[in-house]
Amino acid sequence: DMTAAYEGIRAVAEEVSGGEEFRGRYVEQMIYNQFEQERRMAQIVGIFTFIAIVISMLGLLAMSTYFIQQRSMEIAVRKVFGSTSGEVLSRLMGNFLRQVLVALVIAVPLTWYIGSWWLGHYVYRISLSPLFFLAAGAFSVLVALATVFWQSRRAANTNPVVSIKR
Repeated sequence: DMTAAYEGIRAVAEEVSGGEEFRGRYVEQMIYNQFEQERRMAQIVGIFTFIAIVISMLGLLAMSTYFIQQRSMEIAVRKVFGSTSGEVLSRLMGNFLRQVLVALVIAVPLTWYIGSWWLGHYVYRISLSPLFFLAAGAFSVLVALATVFWQSRRAANTNPVVSIKR
């Protein structure tokens, strides 16, 4: 038991030193205290990352809503001529997926270059794993698909007569 051991050591040290206060600490506690600021910074970065993801999802939702509103007549005509809701849905989702993939093709090499340059200035070298970029890309695609799916599904299942009347 760490607490009992600490109290025993404290009592002996104070007895040997003539009642002087014992200021000993565990190494784990010292390390914990040293990295308290980094932990707080990581929490702040995590909160702002979450906020950035929510804002990007809202932007993507607004963009998909606008895009689908612009193409509502086309969607209705496709459905009238025999397209299924699944075909319309896959066409709409594919459109947004292509945009996300183009953004990834631009962002990944740029991020790789900047990250390698930044990490190259440290004494201890850290290599960038492609796994980080694959995970970030997969997460971006999932966020985009989850955001756009709802709007696309609603547009694909809308009665074409309603869209054509407008």
